[in-house]
Amino acid sequence: MKLFTQKKIIALVIILSLIGLFTSVYLFQHHYALLQGSTNCDFSEHISCDVVNGSIYAEIFYVPVALLGLLWFVVMIFLTWHSIPKPKLFVPAMVIWSGVGFLFLFYLVGVEILLKTICLYCTIIHVIVLINLGASLFLYQNVKKKYAWTQVLSKLKNWIFVVLMLYAIPFIYYNFFVG
Repeated sequence: MKLFTQKKIIALVIILSLIGLFTSVYLFQHHYALLQGSTNCDFSEHISCDVVNGSIYAEIFYVPVALLGLLWFVVMIFLTWHSIPKPKLFVPAMVIWSGVGFLFLFYLVGVEILLKTICLYCTIIHVIVLINLGASLFLYQNVKKKYAWTQVLSKLKNWIFVVLMLYAIPFIYYNFFVG
């Protein structure tokens, strides 16, 4: 793959991830605005961010799902940025992280099916996660001299620890200090 094409795909993933990040920030703010009675995202009975973002499924162990999405995009931007100088290491990490996001989509879409309502802003995020997964897989196919997956995980063990701590902080905060 040409370096120019690789840079375009990386730029696309970063731009889409920034859009996803800002959309997640909006949904996070909207989640708390709903708790205070404010609604601003009702389009119809079956297209309503208010219904989805105000449901019991909008939190996992008291942590807003939008905050988890926000953190997901922060990590994705970080991985993508670092894949420029070190594609052999960070592109496989992008694939793994995109796969985690893809698997979480099953929960998110399942909630919308259960509630019989679609959240348009959530759908934007779902599409971005799918495009990022496709872009990551495309980049991975074109990485020369790949590490074995075990080597990638071994070399990134400190980063994995940081990401786990990044995700642990909201769970600790919401369950011990807010809840």
